[in-house]
Amino acid sequence: MKRTAMIFVAALCVIASVGDVWAQEMKIGFIHTQKVILETKAGKDGYAKLEQLVEEYKRQIQQKEAEIKAMEDELAKQGKMLSEEARLEKREELQKVYKDYTRLKEDAKT
Repeated sequence: MKRTAMIFVAALCVIASVGDVWAQEMKIGFIHTQKVILETKAGKDGYAKLEQLVEEYKRQIQQKEAEIKAMEDELAKQGKMLSEEARLEKREELQKVYKDYTRLKEDAKT
């Protein structure tokens, strides 16, 4: 029992001394990403490209919204005058545009 305890203590001493040596050689650094983005040329260029992409998505989304609104208004005005087949065709077309719109919004989120 004493021999096992002695081996255990010796093993702990070896592990502790190796840990101290390893800890002394390890260096830790921190990067302030916001500062890198705002103060470096590459960061500024990347941020500008990101802003352009966001503006492009906003413009496309607004276009799709206007297109959907116009199609809905047209269908509401002409709905009673159109044949059942023409009305279904307009609704399907509206659904396709709305589907494109929702995909565009999902793409903009990611």
